[in-house]
Amino acid sequence: MTQISRFTGEVVPVAQRVTGDGDESAAPEGGGGFADYALVSLHCLRIYLD
Repeated sequence: MTQISRFTGEVVPVAQRVTGDGDESAAPEGGGGFADYALVSLHCLRIYLD
């Protein structure tokens, strides 16, 4: 497992708890954007990689 996938595996559940989006798909059907936890996870990954 790569370092990035381990980091993502740790961050996504935390982001789901913080945003309250635990039962929501990352990209809900019908469009309309991404779940909040997906955006938070990507932001955390961007900070981690800087």
